Amino acid sequence: MDLSIFLLQFVAFLDLLAVGLIVPLVPNHIRQLGGNHIYVGLLGSIYSGFQLGSGPLIGSLSDLKGRRTILMLTLLLCAGVYTIMGFISSIAVILILRGMLGLVYFLPATNKKTTKETKSKAEQDSVLDKIITSSKQSVVELSKIPWAEYWDVFLLKALISFAMAVYFSNYSLYLKTIYELSPKYIGYVISIQGVISSVSSFFIGYINKFYSYDIDYSVRNLHMFILVGVSLMGMILATNVYMFIVCLLPLAVGSAVGRLVSLEMVLTRCKGKHRGTLIGATNSVTSLSGVIAPMVAGFIGQYFGVAYGLYASLFATLLGVALSYQYRRKNKVD
Repeated sequence: MDLSIFLLQFVAFLDLLAVGLIVPLVPNHIRQLGGNHIYVGLLGSIYSGFQLGSGPLIGSLSDLKGRRTILMLTLLLCAGVYTIMGFISSIAVILILRGMLGLVYFLPATNKKTTKETKSKAEQDSVLDKIITSSKQSVVELSKIPWAEYWDVFLLKALISFAMAVYFSNYSLYLKTIYELSPKYIGYVISIQGVISSVSSFFIGYINKFYSYDIDYSVRNLHMFILVGVSLMGMILATNVYMFIVCLLPLAVGSAVGRLVSLEMVLTRCKGKHRGTLIGATNSVTSLSGVIAPMVAGFIGQYFGVAYGLYASLFATLLGVALSYQYRRKNKVD
């Protein structure tokens, strides 16, 4: 394996490890500080809301300015914000920091643009002018894409993202409320899901061998929605934590495969054109779902109960099954 690829995988592992250590504990921390389910939902919505606009812009800027620099600056700023968050016990400040985490995916790119132009232009050029220049370039790049060709793929991406976001928004609270698990055992359950997801992603190439005929990824997308729907139904009907964990395994596989399948569906259509911009737009679809889903989960948890959040995820998944089936039939006719 090429060293650069290995290093990228290692960086991705460290990034996910850091997020995995912090994010699952934040909802319980908010509850211990006196916040209700609405605050927990707001925590996720603020992050995704600020991140929403940065997705396609960063994708376009990475096409224009280079991905390595964008990656380095993004990781550095995220590390700084997460470090500060570890010393804070105020709900308001934590919410602000979560918003900053969403913004840093845009600021590093503009900072890079500013630094680069400062070396070649007069010192009196303003930072604001340079940021506007970068943004205009991104908007021009976005305008070149025929978005009408991708709406169905983005809708399917939005549905699976919404289902997973609602599920994960109340994940640790669900385990604590329904099964009375301690943080230690909640961590064990999260680790099990993480391991299964990692293994599934690692073997995605082997899984694809069974779908050599599925050029447009529509069959894999349909099977993914069915697998996630069956898993959610099983978790709703589970009577103990052991049944819950067994039903969790297909969800881990389906969600891991689904992230890759939805991205490949977009990239297969684009045929290499505007790749970075479309990847950024795909991330924005995920972020848009992330804005809505935590508030939906918080509202349901506050007024109906944490257990009912799974029903919202199941509804979105079943809708995805229906749309995936229609998408598959349409492609077969074409």
